[in-house]
Amino acid sequence: MNQKKIISWLSSIIFISVGIISISYFLLLWVEKSAEQTSQNKDKEMETRTENMKRKDGEKFHKPADVSIITMSDGKDGHSFISTYHDFYNNTLGWNRIHSADYDEQVKIAKEIIDQIDGAHIQNDKLAKDFATIQEIAESLISEESRETMRTLHRFFHDLDIYLNGYNRASTFGVTEYKGEN
Repeated sequence: MNQKKIISWLSSIIFISVGIISISYFLLLWVEKSAEQTSQNKDKEMETRTENMKRKDGEKFHKPADVSIITMSDGKDGHSFISTYHDFYNNTLGWNRIHSADYDEQVKIAKEIIDQIDGAHIQNDKLAKDFATIQEIAESLISEESRETMRTLHRFFHDLDIYLNGYNRASTFGVTEYKGEN
């Protein structure tokens, strides 16, 4: 009889332990998913706000800067450089794709950005500081995987596309020193 009590107690303890572990596991998953959902909601809110501010008549919010303001190390204009990488980040990080972005692809692009910035001729001090910051952020991304670093890099290209190219949006993240020429 004593042996049956011991087996019954051990079974109860194991059952309760498995239950506690299972509940803890599901609670942790729920908290993690809730935090990710909050981050995604913030991204969607900013994208929606930005989309709603798009000019309907095609008029530029900001006057595009003169092409001579920046020439990349390969001789191409900085306007195309900004536009190209802003498109890349929109396609790989925007609309909540940041959570599934391919880190190796992001590193490859960060290296391209650094190579093109090295030796660029920039005719504006604030823009030069922004390009130096972009280079630092890209170097940081290469050395350590960080979704937040990816997001910051994307925001620099977003804001510079607006200020440098006259991109048809008014909403910026306010990360750049360069604010355009108007």
